[in-house]
Amino acid sequence: MIRILTPNDTEIYRQLRLLSLKTDPLAFLSTYDVETKYDLSYFRQKIFNSIKHPLYGIYGLFDKDKLVAFAQLADSYYKNKRHIAYLNEVYVHTDLRRKGVASKLVKYLIDKAKENLSLEQLHLRVNSENLSAISLYEKLGFEKVTVLKDAVKNPDNTYQDEYFYCFYIKS
Repeated sequence: MIRILTPNDTEIYRQLRLLSLKTDPLAFLSTYDVETKYDLSYFRQKIFNSIKHPLYGIYGLFDKDKLVAFAQLADSYYKNKRHIAYLNEVYVHTDLRRKGVASKLVKYLIDKAKENLSLEQLHLRVNSENLSAISLYEKLGFEKVTVLKDAVKNPDNTYQDEYFYCFYIKS
């Protein structure tokens, strides 16, 4: 089952979010050390602020009532960019990788985005070294638009490139 997370899901979201930062530190802009210091109210507010019915929010994929994956579908703050939605923070529990879970979740969010007739594009960024995510996004029809060179500066002063992808809902 896939659904938008609500503030009632705060604890299970927090647990999986912290795991994501621990298992895949280069995939996210925040860090495990930073977010472990946040209390539960931070995660509750993050969920609450993401919800903009009927489309936008942090979506969770559940397996037997256990949250095993999440991704955020977000709108633009700017009125003249409301034709674009953003796919952020895609994560699948390590035990369920390579079993179609990420594909199922991202396809679901693409279909949700298509329900909004004013949306024309779905954007995302991915670490250039995250080959499994890149493969998934390209398989699902996302097109690489550009390379964002040195887009992320790591704590050790090394850099990560990001690939900027677009899924064209309306061509």
